[in-house]
Amino acid sequence: MEDSRKCSVISARRYRLTERHVLMLQALANHKALTRKHLTDLFFGSVRRCQVHVAYLKRLGLIRETTGLPRPERGSAPPVYALTAAGARVVDRDGRSLLMRTYRNLVGSDLHLRHTVAVNDFFTKLLTAARSQGDHLEWLGEDACRAYYADVHAHIPQLTPDGAGTLCLGPIETRFFLELDRGTERQGWLRQKYRRYLLHLAGRVGAEALHVLFVVPDGRRERLIHKVGQAALRGAVSPHPGFWTATQNGLRVEGPLGAVWARVSGGSGKRARLSEIGRPGPPLPSLSPPVFDSATDVSLKAA
Repeated sequence: MEDSRKCSVISARRYRLTERHVLMLQALANHKALTRKHLTDLFFGSVRRCQVHVAYLKRLGLIRETTGLPRPERGSAPPVYALTAAGARVVDRDGRSLLMRTYRNLVGSDLHLRHTVAVNDFFTKLLTAARSQGDHLEWLGEDACRAYYADVHAHIPQLTPDGAGTLCLGPIETRFFLELDRGTERQGWLRQKYRRYLLHLAGRVGAEALHVLFVVPDGRRERLIHKVGQAALRGAVSPHPGFWTATQNGLRVEGPLGAVWARVSGGSGKRARLSEIGRPGPPLPSLSPPVFDSATDVSLKAA
């Protein structure tokens, strides 16, 4: 999985790409669509520097600007960038199909684009917050999660999270799946989502070290997620992953590292921080896919 995201040295030289350029292309390959703010936070620190490098990659025909985000009350919608077919070929070093499929299916609808950008917004903010205190986040996108959990014979994903991450805060490691809930799924779909996680992970050694984080639009939706989850967890085989919720407003006010996460079942009612959810010590057996920091995973070496 690491190799499918690396760039050949020949492609890099052909386009006169710097290591930072390759990192940007890899991030777009991994996460489909990123805004200028995402790219600035991940790779720069200066909006102006980001604009210069984005303009260069656009001029080479490796990325393109797309539309579809809602326009705010003031100003214009933020620019969103995605790979072109040429950009996908640059990072798809071995001619594998995943990146090209990602490119072709990138923007199926404005709604899907908004969801993708919202997921990347969560991970980017979490990564920025972790970096600011000397910690780090490793982050895997939706497509890679689906590929990892695909049934070998049916090729249907057994788990379909919006992303996966490993957050390291000092000695505390928090491994999680992200479910960004827009409030559109009915209770039956929510029950099925809980069942999938429990069917695939419950009862396996190390399952208690994994967590499923639901980001919900408001308190009403959060109460529904808790209601469905509490019913699903009755009689669930132990150990099983923990399920947590946070509202969009809570994340805006406190940030993803703040005390915003409410446990779905068995909690005290007090909201916890991600540092309190995780655990110290050596890692447990892997039940989740390996994840990579999209801001540092890079190689320009020939295969």
